[in-house]
Amino acid sequence: MIVKGKDRQTISDIALQYAGTHEAVFSIARENDVSLNANVYGIELNVATVEPKVVAYYNYNRIIPASEPT
Repeated sequence: MIVKGKDRQTISDIALQYAGTHEAVFSIARENDVSLNANVYGIELNVATVEPKVVAYYNYNRIIPASEPT
């Protein structure tokens, strides 16, 4: 799936929300040719879902992780 990075999100936040696991940061970075500490705000990233139950939980509860400081 293609997702767009939101304000204050890191690749780790996106991995948790859309892939369902933090370990997906490595495949997301590799797949999209970005560094692990890249600013992803507004960037479209290709993300594969690994843990659908976790992703469903985040969607159902409208949880959007954003761990970058303001």
